[in-house]
Amino acid sequence: MSIRDGKRSHWVTTAPLDVRIEWDAEIVQDRENELITWASLEGADIDNSGFVEFKPLSHDRGTAVTVGIKYDLPAGTVGDAIAKLFGESPEQQIGDDLSRFKMLMETGEIATTEGQPRGYS
Repeated sequence: MSIRDGKRSHWVTTAPLDVRIEWDAEIVQDRENELITWASLEGADIDNSGFVEFKPLSHDRGTAVTVGIKYDLPAGTVGDAIAKLFGESPEQQIGDDLSRFKMLMETGEIATTEGQPRGYS
């Protein structure tokens, strides 16, 4: 992701079979520490929009982060099924990213298995 200006950004990702997907997005709404919404601009490889919402939990227990995204895959339900098969659907990627973000915020690092001994095969 690269920032174009205060409201616009350019995104690049890969889909199954290493297909490159690009789009520009614009922030539609930005309420600091509460909500950010965006929408892709005309010409996007995949039209998309979404939001990230932050809500403080009671008794100083942290913050709940909710992400919603809407997108129109070029191949429709077939494309969605292929993305899920390869583990690259937006829902799976967002879930994985949120898990890593949570880990980083709570512990200051992202746990990996790199360098750990393996069990017997």
